[in-house]
Amino acid sequence: MLTSAPRVMLFCSRLPSNIQGGVDLRVRNQILALASLGPTAVFALTGSGKIVTPSLEMWRSSTDPKSVEDVNTMTILSKVVSENRGPYWNRFSDVTANELESAIREFKPDVIIVSRLALMPYAQRILDTGVKTVVLDMDEPTFDTRTSIASIIDNPGVALLYKRYSEALTKYEKEMVSLSSCVWLSSKQESEKFVRSHPTFENYFIVPNVVNADEYEIAPEKRILGRIIFAANFAYEPNLDGVHFILDELLPRLPSASIDLVGAHMVDWVRKIVHSQVNVVGQVAGIAPYFSQASVAIVPLRAGGGTRLKALEAMASGVPVVSTSFGVEGLDVADGHDVLIADGADAFAKSCSELEEDAQLRKRLVTNALFRVRDQYSLPKLKISLASALQSA
Repeated sequence: MLTSAPRVMLFCSRLPSNIQGGVDLRVRNQILALASLGPTAVFALTGSGKIVTPSLEMWRSSTDPKSVEDVNTMTILSKVVSENRGPYWNRFSDVTANELESAIREFKPDVIIVSRLALMPYAQRILDTGVKTVVLDMDEPTFDTRTSIASIIDNPGVALLYKRYSEALTKYEKEMVSLSSCVWLSSKQESEKFVRSHPTFENYFIVPNVVNADEYEIAPEKRILGRIIFAANFAYEPNLDGVHFILDELLPRLPSASIDLVGAHMVDWVRKIVHSQVNVVGQVAGIAPYFSQASVAIVPLRAGGGTRLKALEAMASGVPVVSTSFGVEGLDVADGHDVLIADGADAFAKSCSELEEDAQLRKRLVTNALFRVRDQYSLPKLKISLASALQSA
């Protein structure tokens, strides 16, 4: 059991000075909440941006670019399968490990939070420093997530390679969980998946994804009817599947609509989309202006895991959300009350059209969704959750 205000170091992939995706947002909000609870340090593989809160005692990243080099996905998969490498072999650097050890000796944390499974190649080096409490912020267990992603891959060769990779990842996850003092998951649904994969590991805790609603602009006068936004990380297979759904199934059913694709890590084929109804925006410094102009935010996911921070961001921005059931899994939202849930192209297009045509429906969803965000998915709620989670670690 930890003291009331342990010294906490958060080890993350990138210093989240500017938000480039859901992982950055989860990490940034955890940093803000942790720093309000007690002494907090941050060490990352990369990043050099402005510190997110002056109350941090350390804000540092590795000097070695090796661990964040862009390695082709197929190269990663093939080396795991053919050379029996760990699934995140490309994330490890001896230079970074040495710098991390130095930061640990300087800050002397009681707890280290490893913000992603992808950073667990450093786990043994962390333990070798004498730190007793290592928390793995898994967000989502890999088995169910990878199984669902495999179901949307059409190429048989890629699907087989992905299956082999998933098997290696599942084995690796079990090994890394065994090195952890505690595991954090993002929702009740993800914790249930975790228990199925790790039935004997009992020290897990739900640390929800949240947003700071005060950071988002609610400006109904800027809304453009018929303008839809899909905000996502476009290197993530389920989001790419969502783009295919938009192009092949949704837009033919919504001939007067336009769709903004907004987000980081766009693969070439998405970046090169030429379509009269599609505006390929890409990575932006801030997503608020795009949410403020959108009349509908969509979450057309059929696979993946975790909770959907982009759905929460849309709700905080006063944008009504249309999502598949899978797209809001893990969020405590009700169809017709907070969001519209639609599975299948016809139902999805119908829900988008209803929101464009029914001002009262839009107003009801926006009002209820904003209340839901402020009541359940806010920074104060995260602070309470983290305080309990640290005591449980």
